Amino acid sequence: MTLRVLAHDGEPAPCATVALSRWAHWAEVKGGVQRLDPYSDERGVRVLERVPASARPVTATWAGLSKTAPVEVRDGLRAYATITLPAPSEE
Repeated sequence: MTLRVLAHDGEPAPCATVALSRWAHWAEVKGGVQRLDPYSDERGVRVLERVPASARPVTATWAGLSKTAPVEVRDGLRAYATITLPAPSEE
């Protein structure tokens, strides 16, 4: 699953937190080391490997803003999704 997190203005959201529903298990192993952190990279991209097939709610959080969106994962295919966060409210 490749997720891209964008701010409301379409700019990447670096270091956004990405979370699958609590029932989803995934693993990202690179060079024999499992990555456990929930953060996107400087482009707002996070790759999650070995996500079981099904519809999964994914939540992205950045700069106090959050949005949940469904992502469909199918057997043998990579899922791609972009989550665009809402604009900050003016209080």
